[in-house]
Amino acid sequence: IRGDTTTRRSAAEALGKIGPPAKDAVPALIQALREENSSERRCLVAQALGNIGPEARLAVPELIRMGVGEPFGTMPTPAKQAIIAIGPAAVPALIDALRDTTTYNAGSAEEPRLVLIVAKEAAALLGESGPDAAEAVPALLQAVQDGPPELQAEAARSLQRIGPQAVEAAPAVFSYLNKVGPYVSPDRIFPPPSRSEEVLCLARLLKGAKDLDVRRYARVSLQAI
Repeated sequence: IRGDTTTRRSAAEALGKIGPPAKDAVPALIQALREENSSERRCLVAQALGNIGPEARLAVPELIRMGVGEPFGTMPTPAKQAIIAIGPAAVPALIDALRDTTTYNAGSAEEPRLVLIVAKEAAALLGESGPDAAEAVPALLQAVQDGPPELQAEAARSLQRIGPQAVEAAPAVFSYLNKVGPYVSPDRIFPPPSRSEEVLCLARLLKGAKDLDVRRYARVSLQAI
């Protein structure tokens, strides 16, 4: 997107109105995200990418980087909305951001803090994807087990939002939740949507959970069924 300020703004708005048919403009919009120094115009570009949808998946790393350039490192709402609109196609880039946030450093004294914020934003957006983010379970599980406290909390919430497909993470989430707050019953971690999935989830917990309380809960619940 070239030209003066008014031209660039108008171009971003026009492409956003076109929506998915404007997919060929994605490379130009990505370049605009990199070059624009106006937060307002960058947000317009993000909105255009969100309106294009899944075909704008290559823009997700740049949308994530938008948070680094903002006050306090918080990702602007239009960037978050764009990533959510891109949908499951955004999941691989979010996993990369969660695992290797060094790509998104700010090159300043605030860098470690900003890197953590980027990881938290990525974890939260994976939770927004729900079951579609099932492939992110290993990365989120690692964050719960080894990450700093702020990241642990966000990753635990996202694993719960992914639901039964994240059942392998139930023991770690169960352990984390009861470490930081009042006792949480395991049945509140991943409430299954159906009886058949409930049996499957409980069987996996009974077989694979290392936590004795989790296995005890699974055994009693299966007996009740």
